[in-house]
Amino acid sequence: MHVKASEIAAFLGASLHGPDVHVERPATLDSAGPNTVVFLKKPDPALVQNITVHTSILAILPEGLEADGISVINSANPRLTFARILEEYFKKPLAAERIAKTASIDPTASLGKNVRVGHYSVIGAGAVIGDDTEIRHHVVIAPGVQIGSNCLIKSGAVIGEEGFGMVKDDHGHNMRIPHVGSVIIGDRVEVGALNTVACGTIDPTIIADGCKLDDHVHIAHNVRMGPEGIITACVEISGSVTVGKDVWIGPNSSVMHGIAIGDGAYIGLGAVVAKPVDPKAVMGGARATFLRYTD
Repeated sequence: MHVKASEIAAFLGASLHGPDVHVERPATLDSAGPNTVVFLKKPDPALVQNITVHTSILAILPEGLEADGISVINSANPRLTFARILEEYFKKPLAAERIAKTASIDPTASLGKNVRVGHYSVIGAGAVIGDDTEIRHHVVIAPGVQIGSNCLIKSGAVIGEEGFGMVKDDHGHNMRIPHVGSVIIGDRVEVGALNTVACGTIDPTIIADGCKLDDHVHIAHNVRMGPEGIITACVEISGSVTVGKDVWIGPNSSVMHGIAIGDGAYIGLGAVVAKPVDPKAVMGGARATFLRYTD
C-alpha cells in the first residue's frame, strides 16, 4: 500500500500539518520508521521526540499537540482515528471465494447479500444470516439461529447447540432437559474463535447489536446481552444472566447463574460475579467486590 498523507487527511476530513509523505504501512511507536503511520494516545513530549527522528512519518496526535519536521494529523481520539485508517487502507483482503466449496448450507437457510462462509462451516435448517456477515472456517450455526448484518463469526465458533441443563429422573439418573429455544444475534456483533453460544431452553439466547466477544468465550443458555458490550477472552457467562448495555467484562471472569449486570458496569480481571451488579459499578477482586462507580 502506498498512500499519501494528504489522501488520509481527506478521508478523515482532517487537516494535515507538515510534509505530504507517502505512507506504506502502519507501525507501533517501537517499530516506527520511514513511511509509516503511528498514533499517540496521550500528550507525551518524550514520545513525540522519539518519533520525530523519522522525517517521513505520519503521526496521529492528540488535539493541540505539535511535532516539528513530521506529518501530523490531530485527533480528539487518536486510537479511533488510527483504527479508521487501518480499516480503510491496510485491512487484509477477503478471500476471493465467497462461499467455500466445503461449506455445508441447508437449503432452507437464508443468506443475505455478500455473506461469506469459510471452509467446513455448517449452517443448519432455517438459519438466517444477515447482509455482509462473514462466517469463517469450521463454524457451526445450528438450525433456526438468527444472525444480523455486518457480523463476524470467527473460526471454530459453535452457535445455537444445546445448553447444559440437567434434572434427576426417578432413578437418580441425570436427564438432559431439551432446549427448544434458539439464538438471536443482532447487527455488528463479533463472535470470537472457539466461542460457544448456547441456545435458550425455551426463549432464545440474545446478543444485541454491537457486542464484541473475544476468543474462548462461553455464553450459556437464556443469557440476554444488551447492546455494545465487550466480553474479553475466556469469560464464562452462566445461564439466564442479564447483561446491560455497554458492559465490559474482563478476562477469565465468571458470572453466576441468574445474575443481572447493570448498564455501563465494568468487571475486572478474573472476577467471580456472584451478586447483582449496579449500573456503572466497577467490580474487582477474585470474589467481585464493588470498588467505585465509573462516573
